[in-house]
Amino acid sequence: MSRREPKGKMASGTEVISWKQKKDLAEMEEMAVGKLEELIAWVSTIEAMSNEQLKDYVLNRPESLRSVKTGENAPGKKVRWHSDQAL
Repeated sequence: MSRREPKGKMASGTEVISWKQKKDLAEMEEMAVGKLEELIAWVSTIEAMSNEQLKDYVLNRPESLRSVKTGENAPGKKVRWHSDQAL
């Protein structure tokens, strides 16, 4: 007599996932890859800039990119960059 594996499990011990779960996982991975590609393109653009272009970018970047949460500051405190500070 052969012993049957419990439903939802394969002989190797890996769990069987449904088609919808596979599709959802693939969509999440595609989004992550897209974000990574955007980041790589942005880094390449920044690396190609001269110091003058970088300074212009920092001073004129979109408002949405002006505040970055790094976790280094205490909650509720905002650290602002002043134009008299060195780059």
